[in-house]
Amino acid sequence: MSDAQTVDADGIVDGTLHKSGEVDRFNVSLKKGSTFVAALQANHRLGSPMDSVLQISNTDGFVLAQNDDDVGIDPKLVFEVPRDGSYIVNVFAFPSTPNSTINFSGGSSYVYRLTLATGGFVEHCLPLAKQRTEDQVFSLQGWNLPASETQPKSIAGSEDNVYVIHPEATSFVEVPNVDLPVLAESDVKADTPINVPVVISGVISQPNETDSYVIEGVKDKSIRCVVDSDALGFRLDPVVVLWDSTGKQISKADDASRDVRDATLTHKFAADGIHRLTVEDLYHDGGARYAYRLTITESKPEFKLSVQAESFIVKKGNKLEIPVTIEREKGFDAEIEVSVSGTPDGIKVAPAKSEAKGDTSKAVKLELTAGDQSFNGPIVITGRSTGETSIERHAQFKVANTQQRSSKIWLTITK
Repeated sequence: MSDAQTVDADGIVDGTLHKSGEVDRFNVSLKKGSTFVAALQANHRLGSPMDSVLQISNTDGFVLAQNDDDVGIDPKLVFEVPRDGSYIVNVFAFPSTPNSTINFSGGSSYVYRLTLATGGFVEHCLPLAKQRTEDQVFSLQGWNLPASETQPKSIAGSEDNVYVIHPEATSFVEVPNVDLPVLAESDVKADTPINVPVVISGVISQPNETDSYVIEGVKDKSIRCVVDSDALGFRLDPVVVLWDSTGKQISKADDASRDVRDATLTHKFAADGIHRLTVEDLYHDGGARYAYRLTITESKPEFKLSVQAESFIVKKGNKLEIPVTIEREKGFDAEIEVSVSGTPDGIKVAPAKSEAKGDTSKAVKLELTAGDQSFNGPIVITGRSTGETSIERHAQFKVANTQQRSSKIWLTITK
């Protein structure tokens, strides 16, 4: 295929499918017996309105491998190279929201990142979170990783996330920083109650497998169990079940909502005693990609902050109002002071207060007055509850066309 662009078989290509019918083709040289990984980020991570397809073909155009969906609707291919030679990686897409067209789709927003690797490729790591205040040992999962060096050589990150990196890998993985203790499934003893709160990372590694955790219930106390997998790009369709000491099922949860495959279970214990929490796949499937992150906390009054926009613009010397929505859960009735950090010198901020009752209990407006300094950067809006127990939460927004959420709100101060 003469129109294929020659690229290194280990590297990253940032591209765009500019117009309808477009197919991007990349020529790579591969060695017999090697494992070649091609992974595309577009819809799930970047919000591109594309349902992508990856193909590997020979130079005569015969398709040797194809994948449509792996992480959400973004594809990944793992190809065992049959002989030395040149191979073509094809990238094309359909619209993520189906329409009446039957051709390949494209446009200025059809951006993607294609990662290619014959060397190390980190697919994910375990555990799937890091305790903010503790050093964390990660086990890297993927392809072509040195068996004796599955630990990352460096960990970078921010307040919200860390990026786990290995020098011999083309890719990296991102996990959240959390305030709770973090365990891997292998750290949990079979018949010993786990301490709550906790975040546990596990894998339903084979069909018909059920992971089980012992919990000591306390009468009139409530727990909340959240199993994330689909939202993280894994294949598990989780079902979580709580059993009493006699083996009787007392609570069960599947999809959290019509559009959310991950599960959330909340239960108030009727009596003291040992209980068992199980996690399994709805269809009894399993494998290395059936990973999950189980967060178990005491179910108690809580609040969340959110904003509807990911960016705000204000002119120098002018005022900006940022609406902040407050979601109170389980009867949360404390006052919440809302403030902002990360703003430049010279900007004035009037802190907002959310009262326990009334209109401000559900929403407030944070008022900023810009100075005479230009600015372009992220800010963070924080809510802190008052009273005996202080809770701090950051306002988040949903990244457009993705399942990602972020607390880094972009502020621009112009002339």
